[in-house]
Amino acid sequence: MDIQVVTWEGDVLAGADIFVPAAKMTTDEFAQKGTPSGGGVSWWDIEIQVTRSTDAPTSEDIELEMDVFNQTGIHWDDFHITLGTGTGATFTESDELDQLFFTNAPPPATIFDMFPDPPMTDEVLDPDSLWWAGLPGIDSPGNEIFEVGVHVPVGFFENSVALFTVRKHATAPEPSALVLLSLGLAGLGVARLTRAGRT
Repeated sequence: MDIQVVTWEGDVLAGADIFVPAAKMTTDEFAQKGTPSGGGVSWWDIEIQVTRSTDAPTSEDIELEMDVFNQTGIHWDDFHITLGTGTGATFTESDELDQLFFTNAPPPATIFDMFPDPPMTDEVLDPDSLWWAGLPGIDSPGNEIFEVGVHVPVGFFENSVALFTVRKHATAPEPSALVLLSLGLAGLGVARLTRAGRT
């Protein structure tokens, strides 16, 4: 079996993919600052092609190890990985009917513990979307390695080749939330000074 990246699209500068036997692929992904319409979001799509030696009527389980580098200049509060097809404006999120989903072999996990494991999921069984949130998050510059297993259904294969997309996005604090936090901290400081002046 051969696994390779066909397309990179979005706020990712470059990706070097390394092919590993035994149905595993590792990638290095360098996320750049995006220009979202609202909020501090960086996103990118990676279209993956799985080619097998025979056109057997079976599904395939593969493993992805993704080393994601935050080069956006913004701290990431969370990180999302979603399966689907197409890229950019044509991306369509997977659902329970297409049988493309994350597996528990291996269980989805982070290596450097920038987010607590396990991630949250959109479904209890056979999830199509994973997201990590919590402290400390990923600073910029900084990185995290995400490990996931993906079930590629037999219906995705045509002439021994299957295509699917892994969409990733990270969320930074909203500017308004940062302003409110700053005002709240300033208010605490004023209250403390006022209290100290009364004693």
